[in-house]
Amino acid sequence: ASYRLQGDRLGFRFPERPDPALPLVIDPVLTFSTYSGSNADNFGFTATYDESGHLYGGGIAFDPGYPTTLGAWQGAFAGGTIDIALTKFSPDGSSLIWSTYLGGALGNETPHSLVVNSNDELFVLGTSGASDFPTSAGCYDASFTSSAPMNFGIGYGYSHPNGVDIVMTHLSVGGDALIGSTYLGGSAADGVNNNAQLAFNYGDSFRGEIALDAQERPVVATSTQSSDMPTTPGAPQGSFGGGQQDAYFFRMDAGLTALLWATYHGGSGDDSGYGVQFDGSGNILVTGGSTSIDMPLSGSPWAGSHHGGVDGYVLRYSPTGNALTGSTFVGTTAYDQCYLVQLNTADEVFIVGQSEGPYPVTPGKYVNPGSAQFIHKFTNDLSTSLWSTVIGTGNGTVDISPSAFLVSDCGQIYLSGWGGVVNANALAVNSTTIGLPVTPDAFQS
Repeated sequence: ASYRLQGDRLGFRFPERPDPALPLVIDPVLTFSTYSGSNADNFGFTATYDESGHLYGGGIAFDPGYPTTLGAWQGAFAGGTIDIALTKFSPDGSSLIWSTYLGGALGNETPHSLVVNSNDELFVLGTSGASDFPTSAGCYDASFTSSAPMNFGIGYGYSHPNGVDIVMTHLSVGGDALIGSTYLGGSAADGVNNNAQLAFNYGDSFRGEIALDAQERPVVATSTQSSDMPTTPGAPQGSFGGGQQDAYFFRMDAGLTALLWATYHGGSGDDSGYGVQFDGSGNILVTGGSTSIDMPLSGSPWAGSHHGGVDGYVLRYSPTGNALTGSTFVGTTAYDQCYLVQLNTADEVFIVGQSEGPYPVTPGKYVNPGSAQFIHKFTNDLSTSLWSTVIGTGNGTVDISPSAFLVSDCGQIYLSGWGGVVNANALAVNSTTIGLPVTPDAFQS
């Protein structure tokens, strides 16, 4: 079969007429599904892919027992309660290309986000409370910045007795060498979202995203409680805004030897940074949540005022990051947050988030009325709403925690998430997947 475009409708063309007596399958229903094979408790946190279709998984492993491959960078569990565990699968899931631990012996590590460059080299964004996390020669910062003990407001089975820093690692294509690895931190907790109002879902403490710009340099959206994080000359916000935590955005070189751009973003309340992507001109789009009624905005915001409680936000920075060129709050008078951002080929901005208020719905769009997950489309400068809708069970409370979001080159929107009783360990006490709408041919209905 081949694709066929007729006007604005995409379909398929067949070289021969299909047999009507047989089931017609064009796309695989499921490429692969497998277990990690670990003998130790382990939890998946993040995943990505490369252009050849390999799947990369990042999670945490408690103790030895996670399967590693011969020649892997770190073949054994280092210590502490948990280490990062990283695995590259073949495209069909039949084999491990490589698999490794990543961590120090004197603390705990967590992966938050993964991305792969054009050379099939993996970048890992994470956090570490270990003073001996592996770093590379000439890295930006080889030293852990200890701080006060950090205990999560939600129980995850471990803590950071000596504080926590951001870590970033650039692994070789074979997973057997560090191309770069560095700390980045200040005098308080960095890289974690540990605010009671903003960590709404179980696992929201580990939000944050890494993406690669056109020169394949990593750009990160994350959060910090440190008032002394490094910022660069010309940064739109060079100092901590206040409250318990701010959003923090930065760019490094591919070797992780230099901090090329870094800025705070936040007001007198609490602010978090979750998602980051780029438009076709290299502008940086970021999103997150905020309780700050005075969070800095610029341009011509679609919503220039905070609605109360927790609001989502979207920002657009210039390609250098030194100018905030677009911004808007997103929300209602109830709880709202934006988690992930995407752009289409026209550089229009899409966000996905949660809202327990009467979120606006554009007439004529697919909708599950009364639902608490939203998708919103904006113009590139964030001044105009193009459409918005809500999806879910319609019970008025959060069903799922968004975990991945994609707008394809053909304009299709893909969203994944998870929900259930585990999410009730946080503030999403009614989280469920029961009653979510499914299509007649769904893989699992």
